[in-house]
Amino acid sequence: MEDSNNIERQEKLLTSDLQPKIEEYIKKQFGEPRYIDTSYDLVTGKPMIVVTFNANDKEIAATDFDAFIAFLKENAGVEHANVIVDYWTKELSINKEY
Repeated sequence: MEDSNNIERQEKLLTSDLQPKIEEYIKKQFGEPRYIDTSYDLVTGKPMIVVTFNANDKEIAATDFDAFIAFLKENAGVEHANVIVDYWTKELSINKEY
């Protein structure tokens, strides 16, 4: 029971606090994304952050992805996470667990 309460607290924190910060950063740096989701991965015990861009959005280079990870660590307070960035209609995906 306590585990499920902890998971619910983590989920609420992710959606009410972290997701708006991520949305603001993504929109400022890259424009309107197609999809953003934050959830708590029960297997790893870490947040899972998924961002999907439209096909016509600016392509993200490895340095952009590293800057996003730095933002998560330094500005959003996410010490550990699994981050996935995908492009809609492109076969490009960047995935990093830290």
